[in-house]
Amino acid sequence: LVFLTKIVSLSSALGSVFYPFVTWGVLCFLGREPLYDSVCAAIIAIIILVMHKDNIGRMLTGTENKFGGKKKTEGADEE
Repeated sequence: LVFLTKIVSLSSALGSVFYPFVTWGVLCFLGREPLYDSVCAAIIAIIILVMHKDNIGRMLTGTENKFGGKKKTEGADEE
């Protein structure tokens, strides 16, 4: 996803959203009880999303920096 969008925080946010579901699926496939690990994965996902709150806001407004691109600075257009 990073290679398509060049937005690292988008990959981090989506990865954290899917993490509990992937954990659940893998543990079911392996025949293990998935509840405890999936709850822990969901808590970790929530922490990651909270930590990326500012990045998510910038993605929604279209001002998030892209991987390999120039950083956008405020007031750069005023020169």
